[in-house]
Amino acid sequence: MKVQLIAITLLSVILGSAAYAGMYANSGTGMGVYGNRVAFSELDINGDSQVTESELEQFRTERMAARSELGRPMKNASNAPMFTTLDINNDGLLTEDEFTAHQMKQLNYRSDKRGSKRMLNKNF
Repeated sequence: MKVQLIAITLLSVILGSAAYAGMYANSGTGMGVYGNRVAFSELDINGDSQVTESELEQFRTERMAARSELGRPMKNASNAPMFTTLDINNDGLLTEDEFTAHQMKQLNYRSDKRGSKRMLNKNF
């Protein structure tokens, strides 16, 4: 009887985990620091290898609407960087290099921030 109960419990946990993972497949949820990164090609709506401010705004609007429909509104959307912050050379166009530079800067900032928190945590 105990063996059956353990087997049923284990099977329930496995199936529940698989169902949970399936719900969030390809959604970026729970994928850690890198899971929700946007590719430059997603921003470059017209495919000309550069992004205008209107393309960036269109992408953000569509992404927020899509996530809202899924019941997953974007947290901190108001904290998104302004186009002028991303456009390093101020030519009104965002290149893939400028976009990548910004992403790397953000990753380094977040990594440093987490590292300092871990150093302060005596239980680490």
